[in-house]
This record gives sequence, C-alpha cells and structure tokens, in this order.
Amino acid sequence: MQEKNRKKRILIGILAAMTLLCGGWTITAQSAAADANQAAEGLRAQVDTLNAQVDALAADNGPLQDQLDTLRDENKALKEQYAKLQNDYDWLHENNEENVNKLHTLSAQVDSLKTQLAAASTASSTSSGTSSSSPSSGSTPKQTASNTSSSRTVYITKTGDKYHASGCRYLKKSKIAIDLADAKAQGYTACSVCGG
Repeated sequence: MQEKNRKKRILIGILAAMTLLCGGWTITAQSAAADANQAAEGLRAQVDTLNAQVDALAADNGPLQDQLDTLRDENKALKEQYAKLQNDYDWLHENNEENVNKLHTLSAQVDSLKTQLAAASTASSTSSGTSSSSPSSGSTPKQTASNTSSSRTVYITKTGDKYHASGCRYLKKSKIAIDLADAKAQGYTACSVCGG
C-alpha cells in the first residue's frame, strides 16, 4: 500500500507540475497576446493618422490641380499668341525690307531725275541764249538715244559706291535696283568682281 500511495503522490506531483507549467504557458501566451494586441492598436492608430493626412493632402490638391489646369490653359494661349505675333513680325520685317529697298530705288530715281532736269535746264538756257529752239531739240534725241542704249537695270547698295549685276556676292545685305545710266550719272562705278 505504501507503494501505491507513493505512486499516487508521484502522480499527483507530476500533475501539479504539469498544471503549473501549463498555467505558466497560459500566462506567457496571454502576455504575448496582450503585447500583440497593444502593437496592433498602435499600428491602427498610425494607419488612421496616415489616412487623415492623405485625406488632407487630397483636399489641398483639388484647388492646386485647378490652379495648375488654369495655368496650363493660360500658357497654351500665350504660346499661340506668341506664335501669331512672331508671324506678324516676320511678315512686317520682310515687307519693311522690301519697302526700304523701294524707297532707296525711288530716291535714286528722284535724284537721277533732278540731275537730268538740271542738265536739261542748263542745256535749255544755253541753247536759248545762242539760237532758236531747234538745236535744243537736236540735243534731246541724242540724250534719249544715249539713255535707251544703256538702259539696263543694275543694283547698288545702301553704303557702297559701285553698281553690281543681279547675282553679285556684294548684294547680300542690300540690293537696290537702279537704271545703269542713272547709276553712272550719280557717280557709281562698275564692281570689279561682277562687272556691273
């Protein structure tokens, strides 16, 4: 019997030890579960904070996106306006050059006509002082014939003192059309490169 009691006591001791161990495991498991729960709550709080920040940024982004769209539209309109103004400028610049060339041509022609008028006045006064008008009319056809025989278009520049043929390399910056006789009458001489 003693042996039996002894076995019972050992068995009770083993059961008590197991209960203590299981109870300790339970306490440890409960403690770990509480720690995990606490960490999960902390993460939930962080997620809520981040969601609130995202919502605030989205609310701020709405007006900024509207502003950006408005600025893009204004930029597009300004680019179109710039392109139109650039085209207008280019057209005006081309026409201005043409008009300046025409002005120089006309100015050269006016100067030539003034020279011819002065020459005709001098010839007229000389011929009327020496004889009747018939010698004067005799000199006019010679002058006209002279002008007709050398009637050819040459080109002068704004600053030079030479006249040039149409394709001359010296006509890159300016090119003013003038009659050859007028060019010679104004003191222009032939270009040594193109020969006029």
